[in-house]
Amino acid sequence: MVKISKIGAVALAMALSVTFLTPTTALAAKKVEDSMTLQKVSDYYDDAAIIDKDVKSFADITETAATYGAARDAAYKKMFDAFVANGIATTTKPADNVYCDDRTISGTTYYYDDSDTTWSYDDDDDGTVYTVKLANIRGTVYKNSATGKTSMFRSEVDSNYTADEAAANQFQSAIMLKKGEITYLRIPLEGGDTAISKVKSSKKSVVTAKAYNKLGGETVTNADGVHIEPKYDAATDKTTYTVWYQPTVGARVVVGTYEKYDDAEAAVKASTQSANSATRYIALDAKKVGKSKLSFSIVNKNGTVTPVKVNVYVVEKVAVFKQVTFAGKSLLDDYSKTNNINYGKVRGEDYWNLSTKKSGKLVVKTNKNFQVKKIEIGKLYKETITEGMSGTNPQTGEQYDHSNTYSAYNRTSSVTEHRVDLNGDGDFDDIIGGISESEVTYKFTPVKSGKKITLSTVGNDGGFDSSLNWTSKDGKNTKGEILTGSSSYKNRNYFATTVIRVTYFDKISKTYGQEDFFVKCAVKK
Repeated sequence: MVKISKIGAVALAMALSVTFLTPTTALAAKKVEDSMTLQKVSDYYDDAAIIDKDVKSFADITETAATYGAARDAAYKKMFDAFVANGIATTTKPADNVYCDDRTISGTTYYYDDSDTTWSYDDDDDGTVYTVKLANIRGTVYKNSATGKTSMFRSEVDSNYTADEAAANQFQSAIMLKKGEITYLRIPLEGGDTAISKVKSSKKSVVTAKAYNKLGGETVTNADGVHIEPKYDAATDKTTYTVWYQPTVGARVVVGTYEKYDDAEAAVKASTQSANSATRYIALDAKKVGKSKLSFSIVNKNGTVTPVKVNVYVVEKVAVFKQVTFAGKSLLDDYSKTNNINYGKVRGEDYWNLSTKKSGKLVVKTNKNFQVKKIEIGKLYKETITEGMSGTNPQTGEQYDHSNTYSAYNRTSSVTEHRVDLNGDGDFDDIIGGISESEVTYKFTPVKSGKKITLSTVGNDGGFDSSLNWTSKDGKNTKGEILTGSSSYKNRNYFATTVIRVTYFDKISKTYGQEDFFVKCAVKK
């Protein structure tokens, strides 16, 4: 039997104590890890609900000529000239980073946003005369409701849009991290940029930064690193060829512009620019609330080094909203809090966001780096629709005529979906504040945080009373009597919904966003 000395026993006891204590220390909470991509300035857009669409309709166009080409060009020229006159197209080329389409007609090039510009086309001929018809012609003017900026091009109305190609292709100027988390920042590289170096945080007490090589990779290719872009000049009837390449950040670099394609192709062959690309990562450990500056360098295969700087904000909360409460009840998604409107509910239950109060104070607050710009309250409203023998249905805009079937007809019902000319331009084709004019449900009014609001009492979950009375024009029963009929139906709603719509500004991405919160209350009709 092995004997253990007194000193050995003490040493063993100490060793055992260390052995059992070490795992206790290791059980400390592991930091949350996540990843995010460092975006470009041009990657950020305002919320779609912020962008109004003023849709303009045009009369059909019919042109005839001795040749198909002449009839076609005459029709298209008339349409695009009308587009120019109404601010839907232009003959001035927009910046290269503006999404657009173009069409050249009789030596004139028109530029337009084809995402919301539409028409139908038809042609015919009798052997001697050609006819071209353009119908259902519609174009759109865009307006940013938060900034007032308008344009025929959707991309131009975003709040952070810039025509400066170099500025648009820079990495975002700031990012936001949550305190106590580790974020692996993805850096996409292109145009022969394949590495990053000199990774540094200006305030290591706020956030530490280091290259992280356990993520990412590189693509190696013998593809051409430069591109040839032809450009046709209708005025001179000549085409030039521009040779260029795109680095990760900044404007594209033009190697040269040539009148002959062979010369452009020779420039491509002579270029040493690489098409290799890569994805690199930086590990960011957010230690405490504050601001730091992340800096690193992008390294190209040819040795070119490009410095990058990004402001890093470490915050307690990365969510937009700090508080959204009605009558003291939170409308945010943290259902574990006792003051949440849905506290205690579980998945599958009914009656979510149901308030026992019909009125109360509304409070809306954002977290740091966000700013409330506008608060609106949306309520349903009821409209009584009466349909007689003939006319226009005010809800759908459709024409109706019952005179072929009935000698008398009257239908009455109530609806909560309406056609409303929200911008007062005389049509119901537009989208204003994210709402289609042909399907308006909620009527919105502005309010201030901290003020008392009253919830809607108009429901939409059940329906409303309706009635119908009619007399047939020719139909008879077996007694020879003209058929008549009447019906009525009683209905009711159980809940009414109020929308709290908040427009906010994101100071990090420099864009506008919008979020809706819904509150229900019980109603008796």
